[in-house]
Amino acid sequence: MNREDIEKLKAIPVLKPRHTELGGGGKDEDGVIIMPYPLYDDEVYDWMKAVGDTGLTDHDYLEHMEALRDKPVDTLTAEEIMTWFTYYLRGERFCDGLIAGALESGELEALGNRLRELIDGSID
Repeated sequence: MNREDIEKLKAIPVLKPRHTELGGGGKDEDGVIIMPYPLYDDEVYDWMKAVGDTGLTDHDYLEHMEALRDKPVDTLTAEEIMTWFTYYLRGERFCDGLIAGALESGELEALGNRLRELIDGSID
């Protein structure tokens, strides 16, 4: 990983665990059903933008996720963390709450902390 890529990774904030409220649900005035969707705060949207802005998202993330599902966070490489981040980011395109679940469980914080460890050690 080159110096420019490391600088891009530094811009990804570490997200602390939190509960995410839902919006929507019910019907609008025309009777159209509105499915519930997560209401993210600005910090989460900043995280989403920072991940996308790196240009380091994994285009084959679905294929790569199978090998990562049971791998301990403290053994992940920066590329593997970006695969996880891509999985969450792309999975959220239907506003189904994938990021909300990872926020609440602390998964995003653990992945962010591991990425910081790698950055501080200048990534191996």
